[in-house]
Amino acid sequence: MSVSSRYISILVVLGLILAIVLQVNSQKTVAVVVAKGDIEAFETIKADQVTTVRLNRDARHEYAFSDQAKVIGRTTLVPLVAGEQILEPKLAENDGGYLSILGQYDRAVYLPLNRDAPLGSILKPGAYVDLIYVADKRDFSTDSVVVLERVMVIDVVYERSQTFKSGENILGVLLRVSKEEAELLAYLQERGKIYLSLQGAKA
Repeated sequence: MSVSSRYISILVVLGLILAIVLQVNSQKTVAVVVAKGDIEAFETIKADQVTTVRLNRDARHEYAFSDQAKVIGRTTLVPLVAGEQILEPKLAENDGGYLSILGQYDRAVYLPLNRDAPLGSILKPGAYVDLIYVADKRDFSTDSVVVLERVMVIDVVYERSQTFKSGENILGVLLRVSKEEAELLAYLQERGKIYLSLQGAKA
């Protein structure tokens, strides 16, 4: 056997070994859909916002997606960060705007805020707040009390004015509550004022 033929044989063997190694490694990894960049809460996911990577099977979350088509067009319920695996529980059922965020027994309620005590730009959709009721002179049963805890902010409504920068003057918020909570808020708004207390991240 000539030297050149021997080299060719060696290269063929090495190629076969490499193919086997690659095949074995590919069987240990799976396709996972991740966020290309940060995605805000309640945002409809677009094709250019996701990509597919291969991860070790043990690193894949049980609720992760392997097909981008099942993610594109869905609405996020929470913010996603770049490189994060996109999970089923973090997406709304369908692309229906606010309706996709609300469950069967949820209600969306608009709550105007006291303009003397705005939260400014720190209040964002997806945040959680406590609602504090402050009674007026007609209600002597209590002065102030937390009436609802950990209520999700669906959206924030700002004043359209050149006087204030965006986020500095909030007119009100859209909140996700139950039917009973919606009735309670309507009643309390007629008897006093309601303030928001922003919660930190849940442990």
